[in-house]
Amino acid sequence: VLEGFGQSSPVIMNNRVFVTSVRGELKDTLVVQCFQLADGRLEWTRELKGTQPIADSNYVSKAAPTPIADEENVYALFESGDLCAIDHAGKVVWERSLVK
Repeated sequence: VLEGFGQSSPVIMNNRVFVTSVRGELKDTLVVQCFQLADGRLEWTRELKGTQPIADSNYVSKAAPTPIADEENVYALFESGDLCAIDHAGKVVWERSLVK
């Protein structure tokens, strides 16, 4: 089950599907999830705290930027300006605010 709401495209890498979403009235919870491609089983969910609150409405995007992945990590950029790298096992490698 997708945590929160997301409009990004899923990304497939090495039999895994990575998706992003946001939660909260200020879209302050940023979510990256990993599912098994074969059966849809959830492998892990990582939640990060957004650094720039953005009021939720039907007039702005909701986790629209599509993540990218390479052999080591999945990278997600959120509309709050927060960027993160998470390894394929679900460990947060780093996170940055591009706005601060």
